[in-house]
Amino acid sequence: MRLTSSRNELENKSISDFADWILKIGDGRIGSIINDEEHEINMDDDIIISDVSDPTISIVDNTYPNFLETCDNHTYFRDRAILSPTLEDVTQVNDYMLGLLPDVERNYLSFDSISNQDPNPELSNVYTTEFLNTISGSGLPHNELKLKVGDSIMLLPNIDRSMGLCNGTRLIVSRLCDHVIEAIIVSGKFSGEKGSKSVEEYCKEMEIAIIRANVVEYREATMASFICGLNKEIANVVELQHYVEIEDLVHMAMKVERQLKKGGRPSSKFEMGGSTI
Repeated sequence: MRLTSSRNELENKSISDFADWILKIGDGRIGSIINDEEHEINMDDDIIISDVSDPTISIVDNTYPNFLETCDNHTYFRDRAILSPTLEDVTQVNDYMLGLLPDVERNYLSFDSISNQDPNPELSNVYTTEFLNTISGSGLPHNELKLKVGDSIMLLPNIDRSMGLCNGTRLIVSRLCDHVIEAIIVSGKFSGEKGSKSVEEYCKEMEIAIIRANVVEYREATMASFICGLNKEIANVVELQHYVEIEDLVHMAMKVERQLKKGGRPSSKFEMGGSTI
């Protein structure tokens, strides 16, 4: 968490003291010890929300005032965050805020299974997929990821640091497909960008990701995922056609990309393989 500095010396000291107080709480170096897991901590009145009937609603209303009227403003999300010490509280706040967004909710499930290389096949009967889906804890996300267009998300893996796609990058969901999530960066120097990779670069990265994740899927599903991750101007043209092989789809996307770079308006009719489609 980054705390803003001020030109006022008194305010800077207040910010520094607050940052130090937060760190001490995290390290367990403040407050009266109740037991091994609990400390009693005194808090200043100016950071306490009083007259609370529902803690979740009150915290959201104080952190994100006028949420529905300003949820389209990316700066509004970038400058705010709710921190919680437990996954249960995070889930409760996320579910409540997701319900406020007007778009249709989509659910993404994790792929949980016992390794096929395990020498003991009986383990698959003990550790079933249903059981694995119930496991959650620090560093292990829930089995079900719920999202809507306009939702605020944070990137966990380091995908491409040169494009600002690294751990901690904040984004806003702009499109949801079966196997692809498109989002706009709202933090750092690449704020406002979706990415500027060429079709060829995007295709190579997708191939590497499929190999690393050991994904096996139908050809039609792979092509649908590829289209969903394309620039909208390119996707709007290529999705109008029928493709037998993904190579044909990639070839068409590259053609549309070249025409867009030349400043022309892409047409829905292109010659490919000796015929017009």
